[in-house]
Amino acid sequence: MTEDARNANALADLLDRVRIGEENTAELAVKLLDGRPSLDITLTRRRVEPEPPAPPVRAESPRRQHVFHDAVGLAAYLDRYKTENTVCWADVPDSTIYAVIDERAETGFEVLCCKPQTHPLIAPWADLIDGMEDEEIEPMPIVDFATFLLLNRRTIVHPDAKELVMLFSQVRSATRITANRGRGSKAVNGVMVETEIQGEAHNEPVELPDEITVVAPIYVGCESQTLHVDLLVTAPSPERIVVRVSSADLTVARVQAFDAMLAGLAEVLGDNVTIGRGRPVHGPWQYLAPRQLNG
Repeated sequence: MTEDARNANALADLLDRVRIGEENTAELAVKLLDGRPSLDITLTRRRVEPEPPAPPVRAESPRRQHVFHDAVGLAAYLDRYKTENTVCWADVPDSTIYAVIDERAETGFEVLCCKPQTHPLIAPWADLIDGMEDEEIEPMPIVDFATFLLLNRRTIVHPDAKELVMLFSQVRSATRITANRGRGSKAVNGVMVETEIQGEAHNEPVELPDEITVVAPIYVGCESQTLHVDLLVTAPSPERIVVRVSSADLTVARVQAFDAMLAGLAEVLGDNVTIGRGRPVHGPWQYLAPRQLNG
């Protein structure tokens, strides 16, 4: 077998027998020996390093649904990322501010919200007052109310907190029943029940206060406000004395604090952002069925 034939067989074997994970190469060179051309073939086989795996396809960034706890943070965020179609909504009953980043977005709306956090000092009073707005809710027993006053005495400015706690810790109820029997057109007939509820201070009976003055911020980051809490002490039975509380000042203070946040937001954003009262509501479009073609 000639040299060319051997080279041809070696080349064919190299090309036919390519193993997985290997690479076969052939280098051809023409040489002149004694004035005659000669073909020089160099065959090599090497292991191929595996290619690195393709990186995973990253999902698109999720839509923004940030929740801010103060209007200052929301204003700073919108001042940087707002668009020409940004709209803010102030939901006063829910004490929440909503912001639609692009009201004319065609691929979905991104809605942010600001939910002010109730200040820890006013939170116990707010929970107590809100819980008794419903007349069907049972009032608080006098013993539990005395414990509540003890735990939250730091926010009470009038009457004196210590004397108030002592006063409600020593409450007694006295009931007097009078039967009236008379004659004539102006006579009084029937049974009259008089219930007297008093506290005791320094071993002397004293009248219970009908309101408590509390000073505390409504929301975190807001200034303190003065609230008057009304008290209604009743005795359904001589052995059971209960307290019901209410405060119109709390509702007013919440609205005032919320309006102050809204005013601060409007001052930062200026006229470039539309601000209104309400809340964003989006619904699907209704499409009519296509008209049937005749024929």
